[in-house]
Amino acid sequence: MNRNRVIELYLKGFSIRKIAKITGFSKSKVHRILKGEFGEQNLKKDMELYRRLSDGLKEKIRLLLTTRTEEKGQSRVLSYSQIYDFLVLDFIQENLKISKARFYQFIKYFIIREFGSLEKLEQQRRLKREISKFIQSKGSVKRELGLWEIDATGYIYNGKNYSIMQVIDTFTGYVFPSMIVENKEKNAKHYNKAFNSLDVAYYLMTLFIQYGVPKAIKSDNEKIIKNDYITEALKELKVKHIKTKPYSPNSKVIERFFRELKDTARMLRAAGFEGEFNELWHKSIEWFNKKEHNFKHINGQFSPLELVNVYGLGTREEKEDIIRMAFAEKFTRKIINNQIRIEGLIYDFTLPKEDNQLGRKKKYKEVIVYRDLENITNLFVYDAETGEYLGVAKLTTQANPQSLETITDKQIKQKQKRIERRVKKLEEEKTLLGIEAMELSNDNEIGKSLIETETDDFETEAELDKTEIELEENQSSQSDNDDLNIFENLIEEEF
Repeated sequence: MNRNRVIELYLKGFSIRKIAKITGFSKSKVHRILKGEFGEQNLKKDMELYRRLSDGLKEKIRLLLTTRTEEKGQSRVLSYSQIYDFLVLDFIQENLKISKARFYQFIKYFIIREFGSLEKLEQQRRLKREISKFIQSKGSVKRELGLWEIDATGYIYNGKNYSIMQVIDTFTGYVFPSMIVENKEKNAKHYNKAFNSLDVAYYLMTLFIQYGVPKAIKSDNEKIIKNDYITEALKELKVKHIKTKPYSPNSKVIERFFRELKDTARMLRAAGFEGEFNELWHKSIEWFNKKEHNFKHINGQFSPLELVNVYGLGTREEKEDIIRMAFAEKFTRKIINNQIRIEGLIYDFTLPKEDNQLGRKKKYKEVIVYRDLENITNLFVYDAETGEYLGVAKLTTQANPQSLETITDKQIKQKQKRIERRVKKLEEEKTLLGIEAMELSNDNEIGKSLIETETDDFETEAELDKTEIELEENQSSQSDNDDLNIFENLIEEEF
């Protein structure tokens, strides 16, 4: 089985190194298998047989190999056995003794000689939507039907900094509508500051409702995507979450899409586009989805919209309520006086079965509640112990009138808080710098006064030293005069 796999990959045009990597064999073993299959003797026999075939017979073999019929929407091609049966009389007429086993060996050489590889033959005789089933991708990045990628990028437009969250379908290359926010905070280029987990949940929820639930989603290791909230939601919807290796941007297809989308946006601006950034990015996506691209995993040039029409998106339909419940906010609370409180909001809820315990022995019921991302007026209440559905709690009053906000309002509020914290930090740094400057100025004044004092002390000491030297000189000269007078008196006494 593995030997046939090696031969199959070789006929598709894979190198010995790639075949060894795919099959797990050593390169020497792959070489031995191929040498045994396509040895020099067999190769010479195939070349000799090919030379003896007439041009008309070669053309007939090519025609039989590319013949295709359609049945129930699928293509049907002739097997090697059927082709051999059609050619038996031709072989007899040209005095060629070819057994079926020999023909099976020769037809592989013929395909490589005439079409280049089995892969290129499949491109010619299969329907466009079936090509990927018979062609193995040689690319390093896995691209499967139903595999989505999510990531974010930034773009500066008219002096404003925007963050874009984007999802693409890796197989068809289809680019979905994006989520765009303007960064009010300066230098907030990293999308972790522009988006949070609620944004990711809301974005995925809207896509799942509109386009269906994919088989898997690939993302990087950012906290806003790989946290428990998003992970549990995807798990509940049976969506596999694939995380890329850190510092491996080449393992994601979406990075290439971002480059082309930005190039398209620049081209539209150069052509005279004037409008809002949301409209510019939407036009770039629309242009990308209609334009033909070279998809190596399908071996051809197609537009994403064309591939979506042929293959679909590989998603499955799911009830909207189930999707919304999977991405709903989850809280654990206690029912106190028939009320549930969440973030300053009060929801009224009465348990179906009244608790008979009274006074200090009374225990408040613990429940798990779910709140929809787009409608916070209702809570879906479940028993925390049994998981039994208890009912819906209704928003009645608000402890804080400003608590009833949309997600967008909360995002703006969060950004304003970040700006305020940043301004406060800058003011504190400015104050510290002012204090340090004053201290440095005071130190300079003190240093200056110390230098002046030391200079005065030096001058004073110098004057004192000078006075002492003069006194010593005077004393020395006086002593010398006294000695001279004594010496003169002694001389006079002698004489």
